[in-house]
Amino acid sequence: MGQSLQQYISYSDYKILMLGLDGVGKTQLLYRLKTKKQIAPNPTTGFNVEILQLKHKRPITIWDIGGQEQRRELWVHYLQNTQLVMYVIDSTDRDPDRIQQSKNELEKLLNYEQLANIPFVILFNKTDLPQAMNNKEIQDIFKISIDLKQIITSHKTLATKTTATSNKSVKQILKLLERVIIGNK
Repeated sequence: MGQSLQQYISYSDYKILMLGLDGVGKTQLLYRLKTKKQIAPNPTTGFNVEILQLKHKRPITIWDIGGQEQRRELWVHYLQNTQLVMYVIDSTDRDPDRIQQSKNELEKLLNYEQLANIPFVILFNKTDLPQAMNNKEIQDIFKISIDLKQIITSHKTLATKTTATSNKSVKQILKLLERVIIGNK
């Protein structure tokens, strides 16, 4: 891990930011994408960076940025040269305050000028757990205003349910990323 950050910047010309509140499973998803193995959950205090080689042979760099409240203020510093944002939401978290925080953070990201016309992939994670919201609950809870709907449309936003504990689900995410990346050259 003691390698220079410059290696990550120059090696890959496709940068993906993985963002979301703390505890939603971003790091678990990142390392499942990279290694196909489950890791022990640990809060991200800064960031994790991994390079993935997709089938289309173009290396991508995924930046998993910590989602604790004090870290979210730093997200803006990672936006430069981002070509895709993966926004992760915990589908088991029914706390109204956390849901509102997640919606607010997503809306903030969608409004950043640096991310204009950048595709977003919204991942509703932890859908394998019994307390996960179903499709209707997700739609009802994450109702969006007409203004936000127009912003989302301009970003080519895709949303899907997933779980970091399943290789099948991770393969679907990789296929989705390939489709978005290839369609966005």
